[in-house]
Amino acid sequence: MTRSRRRWLAAGVLAAAGTALVLAWDWNWFRGPVVAHLAERSGRQLQVGDLHLSFDHFPDATVRLRDVTVDNAPWVRGTRGEPFVRARELAFTFSWRSLRAGRPIVSHFRMEDAAIALERNAAGLRNWRLRTPDDTGPGRFRFLRLEAHRSRLHFVHDGIALDLRTEARPSPQPDGPRVTRIDFAGRWRGQPFTGAADTSATLTFLDTGEPFPLRGTARSQDLQLAVDGTVADLFQLGGLDAAVEVKAPSLGDLARFAPGRWPASGAVSAAGRVQRAQDLWTVADLKASVGGSDIAGDLRYNAGADRPFLDALLTSRTLRLQDIAPQAGDDTTRRDPPDLRRLDADVDWRVRQLDLPAVPPLRQLRVHARLDDGRLDLSPLQARLADGELQGRASWDTRAQPPGARLDMGWRGGRLEQLLPDLPDGGGATGAGSG
Repeated sequence: MTRSRRRWLAAGVLAAAGTALVLAWDWNWFRGPVVAHLAERSGRQLQVGDLHLSFDHFPDATVRLRDVTVDNAPWVRGTRGEPFVRARELAFTFSWRSLRAGRPIVSHFRMEDAAIALERNAAGLRNWRLRTPDDTGPGRFRFLRLEAHRSRLHFVHDGIALDLRTEARPSPQPDGPRVTRIDFAGRWRGQPFTGAADTSATLTFLDTGEPFPLRGTARSQDLQLAVDGTVADLFQLGGLDAAVEVKAPSLGDLARFAPGRWPASGAVSAAGRVQRAQDLWTVADLKASVGGSDIAGDLRYNAGADRPFLDALLTSRTLRLQDIAPQAGDDTTRRDPPDLRRLDADVDWRVRQLDLPAVPPLRQLRVHARLDDGRLDLSPLQARLADGELQGRASWDTRAQPPGARLDMGWRGGRLEQLLPDLPDGGGATGAGSG
């Protein structure tokens, strides 16, 4: 046997011996020192019934803990009275490379028969930091996937006024890959909400690009949301492709979860196919109504452009200004005008009938709106008014101070008796008019 072959043989024997040692090693030898170290650093009681290390996903390693109990931090308020962790089994699969890089990546986290209470206060303290309990800096661990079986999670984040409770259990009516039912309830910005979702056993959170099915509903008082489709990486909403439906008694109700200039209105309903690919959002087959007004079409929103860009092709059978504009006395009428330099847009909108106060309806309205760096141009602007043809253009430029407006319109072939009201003495105007 040559020297080279003897070296390869010796290396193979050592590798086999090392593998056998890893597989046969009783990892509970480390359990006592690790538990004692974390208890001393955190100032809390910890119990771990069993510790095991495996390499089923080599080169990644999986740490499995059984019969785990960890006391909560003394400063918590929202999760007071709950242990930080109580679980029959927890398993963490992580990469050795990420440990050497100083940013541990947990590629898969599985919990069974577990109850976990997570809390972050307004000062940035996190109750899940055991080794450095006073650290308020950025997080170090990245959790990519979660697999929960018969488990509960309570999450409180004072910084965003969120209190969320979830429970994962086998779906009562499994449908293909949707084998897990997740019930949730809580409060966000003081508003209560409840809901349920049927999904796969494993959810992805970050950087995986792996879609999972999601079908669920959420409700906050009379505000309702329904989603049915797939999503990859829940915290990033990557690869979103789902049918989405929203219902609310009024546009003003949306302000509870989406702050903005939402006026009071009639009942709201909107449905469409929402997709996301990186920074590009699309809404296809949109069908929406507000009070007696309706809108349909397709939209694209590119959040990654120099300025966010909206591109839309819309149609409406009936559009009533009183359905969508703030009413007198509405809080939204007392705010500053919107900043038109926050995004650019190109929108083509065709309306069969536009109802405006004190004038006859505008019919067969077509407007092409372009918004570029704070300047809004409406051209062409076409409609039929009082049986006459209305055509022209308008602009609103917020780049100048004070902002400037311009309107150039022509009207020909209209009927004055339809445009002008009758006089108190019974008289009025009649005949054709242009201007």
